[in-house]
Amino acid sequence: MKKFYEKKQFFILLNQILVILYLCYQYKMNNFAGTENLIPLIIISLIIIDAAYISYKNIKGNSTLSRFTNLLILVAWQFLFSLDGSNTFYTLIRYLVL
Repeated sequence: MKKFYEKKQFFILLNQILVILYLCYQYKMNNFAGTENLIPLIIISLIIIDAAYISYKNIKGNSTLSRFTNLLILVAWQFLFSLDGSNTFYTLIRYLVL
């Protein structure tokens, strides 16, 4: 039980690091310049904070809460990719649907 909890916490930490790296990359490429992306970035931050909090409180390893945190992480990445100016999001969706 404790090993599953530690794996899940590591996964959440890795996800947060990857999101930060992705945002730094997009900032460097000037894709997130301006204030039009401010509200979606706030929503993405809230989703990630919620997923981390739910995962932190899920000490007993409830599978429903674990799946819900995975869904929140997936939604956050979907929002991030949809903000991207390139066709990355649409290419990923095309491969996922096929």
